[in-house]
Amino acid sequence: MKSRAAKLSTDFDNIKKTFLSKLDKSNAGGVDKGVQEIVNLINTHLEYFTTSSCAGRIYLWKEPKSGKKKDVDFIFLKHGKLSAADVETVKQLTLPKETVWLRVEPIILHVCCRELDAAQRFLDIAKKLFKKSCFLSIKNKIILEVRGSEIMEVPLVERNNWLVSEGYFDCLIKKANERYSRIEKKNNEFLRLLNEDL
Repeated sequence: MKSRAAKLSTDFDNIKKTFLSKLDKSNAGGVDKGVQEIVNLINTHLEYFTTSSCAGRIYLWKEPKSGKKKDVDFIFLKHGKLSAADVETVKQLTLPKETVWLRVEPIILHVCCRELDAAQRFLDIAKKLFKKSCFLSIKNKIILEVRGSEIMEVPLVERNNWLVSEGYFDCLIKKANERYSRIEKKNNEFLRLLNEDL
């Protein structure tokens, strides 16, 4: 008869194989380019696999009438810094009645781990850069969340009108891109740490 540890290990291998063979159902339709190497490294390791990932993004979103996250309408989204062409696209958008926010989000990864020791090792590495990283679950599956802190959110539009001047808007875009540059730098450093210490 298999020991409990052996059974859990076999279960993990089966779950990992099944999960990684599924089609990607995210809005992006695949892993973001900016986090691809990190995801590949994690998924080829015997102790881990990713269940979701985002390299970071800059986007405009419209508040849903329901107030529920699942109903959020993304008006513009990019997994990277905004170019001059992106800015012009945003400026030409048809403005809705609802409030529209500009938001910058950092990296987020959900990582399933074979056992607690492996999870703690991964978390120790992540916390060197991403202090908000934590355990999400340890009951049925051991899941970690790796999350950066470079968040920025500002209301831009309300009742079909811009809330900010063109000069202030350009300043916000500059600040958003600067923040995303920090996100990219940390992502690259995280990849280096994983290659060295995982």
